[in-house]
Amino acid sequence: MEKRWNERCNYELNIQYSANGRLINLKTSNISMGGMFLNLLPGISEKFPRRFEATIVDDSHLVRCKLGVVRHEAQGIAVQFLDYSNNVLELLHRKLYDDYGYEHTNTSLKAFKA
Repeated sequence: MEKRWNERCNYELNIQYSANGRLINLKTSNISMGGMFLNLLPGISEKFPRRFEATIVDDSHLVRCKLGVVRHEAQGIAVQFLDYSNNVLELLHRKLYDDYGYEHTNTSLKAFKA
């Protein structure tokens, strides 16, 4: 049974997470207005806390976001956005609509097009 409120788009973004003085680089494989899937790069076996902050690296912009772990898988973790700052909303809107060019039918996403 599908539990997602928002459609996913296959989209790759660079994500940085700092843990124990180490900078861990991750990549998304898909993203939606509700969250994203973070792929663990080879050699990374980091345990993520239930809630954490990360940075989305987008061209020359760095966007901080608070994330919550939904589930762990062998290849990565599914996370949901825990807050929607103006910077996070702007980035999601730009990536999901402008860059991806996908016309979503979900009304919660259409609200951001206005």
